[in-house]
Amino acid sequence: MPPGPGIFEGIFGGKTAVVEKNRMVSYNIGRDGFFTATLANGEVWRQVSGTPDARWTHDSAAREVEITRGVLRSFNFRVNGDPTLYKVQRVR
Repeated sequence: MPPGPGIFEGIFGGKTAVVEKNRMVSYNIGRDGFFTATLANGEVWRQVSGTPDARWTHDSAAREVEITRGVLRSFNFRVNGDPTLYKVQRVR
């Protein structure tokens, strides 16, 4: 069995670990400016911090997304074609 992450890697994120690569099928932007995105596999992810600056167009709902582990057990959400890294949490 491979060794688990060290204490610092567990806290600070260490190597970028791709948790999920999928396609976004829909999204909406709430009153607070943060988005909620639904992926093709049914998972729902919500932006939890940062600047509410997701300025996607209608075709963004068909783009590939990559979710990676971040610092302090957070998750990063990146949409293909958008350079912004969003902090998210899984809703379902």
